[in-house]
Amino acid sequence: HVLAGHRVAQARPRRQRSESGEIILHGSGDRVVQRPLAFYDAVARAMAREQRP
Repeated sequence: HVLAGHRVAQARPRRQRSESGEIILHGSGDRVVQRPLAFYDAVARAMAREQRP
C-alpha cells in the first residue's frame, strides 16, 4: 500500500518573484512585455560602456 500523497507532483506557480520583486522566467511559454528595439539598443550600449558581456 502506498501512502496518499506519495510521489504527487506539487503544483507551483509558473512565475516566481525574487526577494527584490523580479519575475523569474522558467522557459518557453512564459510571456514577457514586448519592447521596442530602441530599448534593447540602449541596454546594449549601456552594457558596452560598462564593458559587460
